[in-house]
Amino acid sequence: MMDRLLENGTALKIISVIVAIALWVTANSNRTPPTVATLGPIPLEWTTLPQGSDLMVMGLKPGAVTVQIKGPPTAVNAAHSSSLAAWVSLGQLTRPGTYSLPVHAAIPAGTSLVAVYPSRVVVTVDRVGRVKRAVTVRTIGTPDPGYLVASVNTSVPSAVLSGPSGDLAAVTELVAEVPVAGRKASFSQQAILQPLNDEGRIVPHVEVNPVLATVSVTIKPQPPEVTLPVVVRYNGQPAAGYQIVSIGVEPSTVTVTGSAAALSGLTAVDTAPVDLSGARGPVAAIVGLSLPPGVSPVAVNRVHVSIRIARSGAA
Repeated sequence: MMDRLLENGTALKIISVIVAIALWVTANSNRTPPTVATLGPIPLEWTTLPQGSDLMVMGLKPGAVTVQIKGPPTAVNAAHSSSLAAWVSLGQLTRPGTYSLPVHAAIPAGTSLVAVYPSRVVVTVDRVGRVKRAVTVRTIGTPDPGYLVASVNTSVPSAVLSGPSGDLAAVTELVAEVPVAGRKASFSQQAILQPLNDEGRIVPHVEVNPVLATVSVTIKPQPPEVTLPVVVRYNGQPAAGYQIVSIGVEPSTVTVTGSAAALSGLTAVDTAPVDLSGARGPVAAIVGLSLPPGVSPVAVNRVHVSIRIARSGAA
């Protein structure tokens, strides 16, 4: 019977079509269309800067990207953000500046890269420098009533700052802050050295070495204070035929401090003498105060003296 079928051309054609269809179905059943997936955000990393360049990465914008991959469903579905990596190559940078660089990506085996979004990022690098700065101790608050800060000392008079040159230039002072509120006895404590800008804010990216200092604060009882009138003293006399018409001083009172014994009996504060020898007109001068031993001014230590001089009988 088989021989008869083979002799029949029509039957042979039908069998051929059936076989071809079977082969096509089998082949296409094994070809699954690829799957596309978008994963992210993927944190951006960067390769090491050239050795000896003294450069430092200051900014990377954006700091993450999105990666699109494709491949067989089994491989793509098994992929997740942590199995991908994205980076920029900095090996060619030799100068400070801002650069637009392409993003590279590593993807799981069995998949292929479609795209990275964004494909380029902005990298800012600056040169690292070093500078030495004196330490300034700043007390915060006020001691207990009746006490004052007599002196402050630090174990670290200066420290070395290192960081990007732009940030180092922004540092205006290196400060150790010590709270003294409510204190009435001397003490010592460690303080962090802070690089501050002209607005009093900490400058980022700057390292301080050493970063700690021991600060010693001397607290003493506040000596008594007294406010007294200022008396103008002068030497010499105006020219013949002239006389002193008036004497003025600004401020007219000053506050002084000292021990109780030193202030005892002090009723006024004299100025340093003003020379009037041969004067024929007004005399104005800024002079210091003449204070006895153990007495010192609280704030004002110089006053403005004005002496009016006119012809005798012409006041």
